[in-house]
Amino acid sequence: LGSDGDDSFATDGDVARVALGAGNDLLALGTTRASGLYAGGAGTDTLRFTATDPVTLAGTATGFEQVVLAGNALTITGTLGTVGASLTFGAGDQQISVAPTGTLAGVIDLGAGNDALRLAAGATLNGTVSGGTGNDIATLELAGDRTLASTTLRDFETLATEGRGVLTLTGAHVYDQVLAGTDLGIASDSSLAATQVRFGGGDNRMLIAGRFAGAVDGGAGRDSISVSGGSATAPVAFTSIAGVEAFGMTGGYATIAGTAALGGIDLTGGRLVGLAGSTITAPRIAVGQGATFGSAGTVNGDIAVAGTLSPGASPGVMTVNGNVTLASTSTSLFEITPALADKLVVNGAVAIGQGATLQITATGAIRPGTSYDLVVASGGITGSYTNVLKSDTLFGFVVQRADRIQLLGQFLGDPRFSPQVSRSIAYANATLITQPATSTLFAALPSLLTASGTSDPRAFAQLTPEPYASATQLAVDHALTLTQAARSPAFATTRDEPGAFTFAQTVGQWHTLQGDAAQGSATARTQSYGFLGGLGYGDREWSAGAFAGYLNGRQQIGALGARTRADGIVAGVHGRYGADAGWGFSASLLYDGGEAYTDRTLLGAGGATARYNLHSWVSDLAAYYGLEVGNGWSLRPRVGITYVRTTREGVTENGGSAFALAVARDRHVAGFTDAGVTFARSEASDAPFRPFVTLGARYQIEGQRTDARAGYAGGGLGLTAIGASRAELVGTASGGVAYRLPSGLDIFATAAAQTGRDDHQETISAGVRLRF
Repeated sequence: LGSDGDDSFATDGDVARVALGAGNDLLALGTTRASGLYAGGAGTDTLRFTATDPVTLAGTATGFEQVVLAGNALTITGTLGTVGASLTFGAGDQQISVAPTGTLAGVIDLGAGNDALRLAAGATLNGTVSGGTGNDIATLELAGDRTLASTTLRDFETLATEGRGVLTLTGAHVYDQVLAGTDLGIASDSSLAATQVRFGGGDNRMLIAGRFAGAVDGGAGRDSISVSGGSATAPVAFTSIAGVEAFGMTGGYATIAGTAALGGIDLTGGRLVGLAGSTITAPRIAVGQGATFGSAGTVNGDIAVAGTLSPGASPGVMTVNGNVTLASTSTSLFEITPALADKLVVNGAVAIGQGATLQITATGAIRPGTSYDLVVASGGITGSYTNVLKSDTLFGFVVQRADRIQLLGQFLGDPRFSPQVSRSIAYANATLITQPATSTLFAALPSLLTASGTSDPRAFAQLTPEPYASATQLAVDHALTLTQAARSPAFATTRDEPGAFTFAQTVGQWHTLQGDAAQGSATARTQSYGFLGGLGYGDREWSAGAFAGYLNGRQQIGALGARTRADGIVAGVHGRYGADAGWGFSASLLYDGGEAYTDRTLLGAGGATARYNLHSWVSDLAAYYGLEVGNGWSLRPRVGITYVRTTREGVTENGGSAFALAVARDRHVAGFTDAGVTFARSEASDAPFRPFVTLGARYQIEGQRTDARAGYAGGGLGLTAIGASRAELVGTASGGVAYRLPSGLDIFATAAAQTGRDDHQETISAGVRLRF
């Protein structure tokens, strides 16, 4: 029929055969069952079915570019379209069904409207179909396995399947929803993005070898999801899962963003991650070797791990309402950043098998002294990790307690730090291990860091008991002051006949002990003063006496912000024998009953104080030889030995600081030998003005260095500090003058100094002596 012009042919029924010409032709059929052969020819041709009831195309219609359905429903049992040719349906909500014997060919566009395409099992689609605009649905009936390429059906909002078998999707599919009445698969290197995948009432499977993004509802029946695809950069991304009885992974990478209610989870490979805010519920979650499971949300159920448990999500907190069992082959992987760490919170019990591994990876340096709770279990923890692996850049250690496992950031030393500071850092790190989770020490640890987060050497130096070690030197100073006083003119008499005498004198002293740079001790500066008075009996050749008084000393260590005050009663007995010419001897036994008070400043952590006994016993022996040199003058060489035993009482500091020390009791022995020569008026001379000068040296036999042992926060007495030390050899010089009054009253004054390497002292004294 027709010509090369635009022809139209219409009939209320059907026609057996129609062949249109080259124009833009119209063929209108009023039948509801078209069984003929219809050829549109060249041009843009339209096939119109004018019946308002559903139409069945049992014949063959080719060469048409447009199909118009007055009844909006067409079932194809024959053939419609031409391979490679475009075919557009008119606007409206149309239903196109391709029967098992039917063929739909060409590039099909269903046009505007909410259209429905149904492909029966056995139907042939030789081309592609676009749903066009509107809310469109494509339904595939399966009688076995079938593959659907993403290019076959386009622009459909809903994909539905019915029948039996697996519909495997290839390419990149995007739908608002998938209504699956059969099994659904996603091929490798393929993807499906669907807001919702909803299965029907059967026992359905979802097989994901590629990528998926969306929610899954298993519906009724026993449904399962099996994942083997996805990667960390392009994961299988579930927004939620409901009504699925079994979830398994053999490989790949999958995430759950929302709520997942599952009958069970069995991971034999791959990695499953619950994102922050997610909730995964399953009676039992089995993580096999080669598989990894972790969450930054909540997991309701028991977890048995033979593979890798990775709490958090770079990093985050994983909360488990159930029990966690870590098998011998398991690895628990935690990520640490300077600000945050992965954390496993178990509202249940944790059991760790022999051979289990804890692996910690760090991004950046963690802040020293910071405590990270890695595992917290309300039901307690049994067993422990056999292997702990951490990167070389992570300076910290793992502590296991009854209900938690912690990572404590250690303080890092520096080769430039002194031994004193290095010992303090080592003690702090060791003490952190022993602390309970509620220890106040953790809150104080930031005060030990510089602004850049490194260990502060000054703060660690202040933690040591160095002020107590140096306080022993203050006691030794007092002892030597007493020795000098006992050897002074006050303890002798000029009587020709034996008789009683009395004396009194005051003393003052300044001493600087430089710090030991090699050990890291600080300079200590001491000021002392006191008063002595006593009674004696004797004559020019011999005398014996006893005295008492007090000494008051102040020691300051500026670098540490530490101060020690030592006050106390002193007493002693003294005897001497000697003529103006020849040998002479003296001996003293002295006691210092000092009580000390030490006040330490701690950087950013307040201060600490302590009051304690600081007692010394002193024994001193000296020998000299008097030589008369004429004109009432004498030369007197002298040698002596002095021993000081100082006992510092053990004490616990006050002040409320977490770094308050418990200081061990200490007994220190210092031995000295000295020699010198004195040029002075002879004792036989009656001259009232009696100057003298002495030059000499003193050598310390033992006890140059003082130390103290202490501890804080229950860490034991393992923190050792070295105090300021004395020079082994010092030069001494002294000079003075005495004046004898006719009444029997002598007035005298002396000044003395000693100097050695990093050891300098000055002493002055003045007094009176009265013969009865």
